[in-house]
Formats: sequence, structure tokens, C-alpha cells
Amino acid sequence: MIEPSGNTDILDILEFANAQLLELRYYDGVLDKELNWVYSELARRGRVSLLRIRQYERLAMRMTEIVRDLTEVTEKVDNALKLTEDVYFARIYTAAMRLFRSSNWEQSIKEKIEIISNTCRMLHNEISIKRGHLLEATIVILIVIEIFLFLGGL
Repeated sequence: MIEPSGNTDILDILEFANAQLLELRYYDGVLDKELNWVYSELARRGRVSLLRIRQYERLAMRMTEIVRDLTEVTEKVDNALKLTEDVYFARIYTAAMRLFRSSNWEQSIKEKIEIISNTCRMLHNEISIKRGHLLEATIVILIVIEIFLFLGGL
């Protein structure tokens, strides 16, 4: 790339676009590893049980952290166009990112984040259901105790 004026701004923009692409590729790989970890943890632990709710809460919290961290990264890449107010440089950056097919990486990352989010949401729902069952059982036990105390007092 040769700039007649000797200005290196375009090279810097292309280098920045390349760095953004490498960052996307890295985080796509991180997401692959995290998804495999989530699947293996869920398979290893089996169904949510009342005795292990805390373990599943920690798993759900870890999944939430993964989503939060990687959403922040993808937002940085999406907002990278706003770095410059120069339309010419923004067009060069956009063309470079299109040429690097960064949208494929971004889409892959967003889909994986959505999978983890949905899995986390389902896990939270399952935990809530189990807690509801525990609460219902506790209420029934308290009612039975009240009945026995009442009958014993007659």
C-alpha cells in the first residue's frame, strides 16, 4: 500500500482492522472452548437436584460472566467504526473488515453467545423450579406439623 503523501494513517487503519480480526478469531476460539466446557459440565452433573443447587448456581454465574465478557469484546469491535470522524478512513476500515470477512466471525461469536445465554437461562429456570418445589414441600411439611400440633392439643 503506497500513499503518495507518505502518510501512514491508512496503514494504521489496516493494521487496526487486522488486529480486530485477530481478536474476533481469538474470542471465537475461546467461545468454542467455553461451549465445550459448558456441555461437558452439564453432562457430567446431570439433572439439577435440590442437593446440588449451589453447584448449578456457580455454573450459571460462570456462564453469565462468559457472556458478559465476550459481549463487551464484540461491542468494542462493532463500535470501532466510531473511532474516527473522517468518512474516508471509516470507509477504508469498513472495506478492510468486509474484505477480511469479519462479519462471519462476528456472527459466529454472536450465535455462540446466544447459545450460552439460552443455556444459562434454561439453567436458571431449572434452578428456580427446584427452589419452588423445595418451598412447596416446606410449606406442606409446616402445614402437617401444624395439624399434628393442633390434634395433639385437643
